[in-house]
Formats: sequence, C-alpha cells, structure tokens
Amino acid sequence: MTGLLAACQQCPSPNKDHRPENTVIDVVVIHSISLPPGRYGSDDIERFFQNRLDKDAHRYFNEIHEMQVSAQILIKRTGEVVQFVPFNERAWHAGQSMFEGRNVCNDFSIGIERLVERMIRGRKIYCADKVHRFACAKLTIHRGVFPFHA
Repeated sequence: MTGLLAACQQCPSPNKDHRPENTVIDVVVIHSISLPPGRYGSDDIERFFQNRLDKDAHRYFNEIHEMQVSAQILIKRTGEVVQFVPFNERAWHAGQSMFEGRNVCNDFSIGIERLVERMIRGRKIYCADKVHRFACAKLTIHRGVFPFHA
C-alpha cells in the first residue's frame, strides 16, 4: 500500500517519518489553516509544509519559517486536494499531543488541513465529499489534541 490518493496533487513533505509498528490509525484530526493568517489563495501552505517558506514574504513567516510541520492532506477552498504525506506514514501535525488518554497523536491519526475558519459543529464534518473517504473511529479538531496536558 502506497498510502497515496490517486486523484490529487502530490506535494511531498520532508516533515514525516514512520509510524510505530502495528499502529492502528483510528483518529482524524481536522486543522484549520491559512497563511498568512486570514489570507487565502496562495501556495504558502505548500511551501511551509516543504520547508520552503520565504521568511521575508510576510512578517508572520519570520516566526514560523523554521518549524517543521506537515499534514497528510490539505483541502483547499476550491475543493482541490493536495497530499503531502502518505497515509501510512506519520505526518507532523499534532505536536506534543494527547487524545482520549493516548499521547503522541501523530502516531495514530491522519492530519487534514482545511482552508476554512470553522468547519465542524459537534462531530459532523461539513466538507463531506472529500473527508468521508476516511473510515476512522474518531474525529477531533486541533484544539482537541493540543496543547499537550500531562
């Protein structure tokens, strides 16, 4: 299994590694992103996830350009899907995190970035056609796994 989606743009990120052996992937973490904050339509997210963000392009980028983060996919406002990390590999989207008593959410989750300000009410997803491809037992938003509380 390659872990790659067939009908989407591939934009490989170096910010990934292997999941622990025999890990069951049973959580989808939905993140909301725009770079710089509140701006849409650029390729800044792609550059950020590939460690190519120009720190001088915006003052906010100077704060984040050295971060090494990624997600499995980005769903743009147009509905276009961009994949950064294969699903069978560990993307670096949740940082030091905990969900329902389990630490290191990146081990057992898929990270989806979505270019909207609010997309979840309760536990229902309102970008249905793209995200329903994932048959997972749990769904949470970024706030549900971060920051880490020991």
